[in-house]
Amino acid sequence: MDWTLAQIQAESGGNPTATSPTGAVGLLQLMPMTAKEMGVKDSLDPDQNIWGGMKYLKIQYDHFPEIPGEVDRLMFAYASYNCGRGYVNTALQLAGADRITEHWRWSVLSWYLCHHKCTVGNGRPVYRDVWKYTCNIDRYAGNVYSGLAGAPFIPSPEPEDV
Repeated sequence: MDWTLAQIQAESGGNPTATSPTGAVGLLQLMPMTAKEMGVKDSLDPDQNIWGGMKYLKIQYDHFPEIPGEVDRLMFAYASYNCGRGYVNTALQLAGADRITEHWRWSVLSWYLCHHKCTVGNGRPVYRDVWKYTCNIDRYAGNVYSGLAGAPFIPSPEPEDV
């Protein structure tokens, strides 16, 4: 399974009409504001939803140019997609020197998401949910996360009608 299909499975179980309790919609569970920002007019349209979700994921991915490993970088991007970039940025700040000594490895640095100081505003993500989300994507993609495997990021092409 490729990474996009793995994310779809983790987000919505492949249900194009899925709606979360928080209001996320469609295959890639786009929040209404995110969908609007990505130029998606109909989040229930699978093509638009996938295009918007991949566009948003690419923005998250591009936010971490300092992470050299493509799979590690993709895992940080998925975490940002799921819980918000602010939480991930805070976790990386808390990681401090570990970012360098551990070579930006997701398997080490992701644990900083559960640090008691990892908050944005007055809230914090449910760390286990973020970890489970990224692990599920990896599992659905065929357990490629090993620090050795590569996962080139290839965003979906933009549909002409969006």
